[in-house]
Amino acid sequence: MDGKLIGLMKATLVRRYGEALWESLLTDAEGVPSDSLACWLGRDAVPAMTESYPSLFARHPDLEGFIRGLGDDLPVAGSRDEREAAAVGFRYAVTPDGAILLRIEADCVLCALVQGVIAGAAIHYGERVSIRELKSPKRGDNACVLQITLGLSAPGAGQFLAVGNA
Repeated sequence: MDGKLIGLMKATLVRRYGEALWESLLTDAEGVPSDSLACWLGRDAVPAMTESYPSLFARHPDLEGFIRGLGDDLPVAGSRDEREAAAVGFRYAVTPDGAILLRIEADCVLCALVQGVIAGAAIHYGERVSIRELKSPKRGDNACVLQITLGLSAPGAGQFLAVGNA
């Protein structure tokens, strides 16, 4: 998706909460929403995204397929700012123990939004997920790296066992 996911999230959140919320997420000024709020917004956007963009989820049989598909080309959702969408890149690798390492080349707010979308997708697919942030631009890293473990015996689908810094 290389940024097109961000365009879909933006369109969904702007429809639901208005342009001002989206702009506040991307602002570097004081009062920027916390990562936990950005994560919640990403998670909250998933049900509307499944209705507005059903092919986004229908093309993947499970959460792992969805995460691995973050680099797929999807229909553009009419993002006003093409540079914003083009500035995001996703790459993944799988560790020997089966965890997915997802590299997100974007700022920390978009990283938190993606974490929320993954949690929302876990609920959609009825799966469990653990997300651990290994690297973050907040700490001076050049990208965000998430360690994602699927299928753990979490209390409920879509609940995070661990979210946060390494």
